Amino acid sequence: MKLIKPNPLSKGDTIGIIAPSFFIEKKTEFKLGIKHLEEQGYKIKYGKYVFTKYRNTTATPEERAEDIMSMFIDDDVDGIIASDGGCTSIELLDKLNYDLISKNPKIFSGFSDIAHLNLAILAKSNLSTLYGLDIVNGFGSNAKEKVYSYNTQFFNKICLTRENVGLLPNFGVWENWRNGKAEGHLVGGWIDAITNLVHTPFLPDFDNIILFWESVDLQPHNLNMMLNSLKMSNFSKKIRGMVIGNFTNCDEKEYWDCTPTIKDIVLEATEAAGIPILANVDFGHTHQHLSIPEGVIASIDSKRCLFKIKESYCE
Repeated sequence: MKLIKPNPLSKGDTIGIIAPSFFIEKKTEFKLGIKHLEEQGYKIKYGKYVFTKYRNTTATPEERAEDIMSMFIDDDVDGIIASDGGCTSIELLDKLNYDLISKNPKIFSGFSDIAHLNLAILAKSNLSTLYGLDIVNGFGSNAKEKVYSYNTQFFNKICLTRENVGLLPNFGVWENWRNGKAEGHLVGGWIDAITNLVHTPFLPDFDNIILFWESVDLQPHNLNMMLNSLKMSNFSKKIRGMVIGNFTNCDEKEYWDCTPTIKDIVLEATEAAGIPILANVDFGHTHQHLSIPEGVIASIDSKRCLFKIKESYCE
């Protein structure tokens, strides 16, 4: 696979806003996120269905796919950012025109359920996207907090230049769960999306993969099933290392008195592979939102708690 990369952003560029999953419930955070982008010098263009509501999403799958495609083919739009996550973006994967996306490469950023789109676009269009900031949970955070600067400064560092960003900065304390070094193409996001797509044509295929993932509202016994399903796939044979983000609300409720820890579950599921694992890295459903580019080559040294991107995201 030859990776396609977007052009970097510049002040005065237009950001296209889409809402491909959850409808805009957190209106205050959404407005604040738009305000912060405008203060950085960007123009804003909204998708047709951003402010509508249909069931637990914004519009029908066909209409939401239309919004995404309209942003990619619009010459006035320089980058695309999702409003929020949700649980319905998987409905769009067979409705996008991936050839058109590959011919109109742009920065595309979102996380959580948007990982379905990140992975599918990489798999079918060869375009590197960002498992990164969205409007509500990223740019819509309190700008006075130190973590907001951490998030947005790294987003700008990776999106405003054609240079390689190198080592990723840490906000919290990263953990070594298994010693080792590895190099490969970054593939990942929300663990639910990864395991949803593992037996479909919408999961990217590289010979060497650094799998990165995080989780929210997932009980450890369910994570155990997901990781073991992943272990039995052909995809898992190409994983050379693992970068794990934050766990949010992932306490065991059903088997609270007899379920192993998440760390034990991960180590047991990956024991045969023996891959290095770097954990508690600053991304996921928490305040820390490192923007991680899909498909680019990266390396990890888990013993030294180092995570390095080895090529540029933009070109």
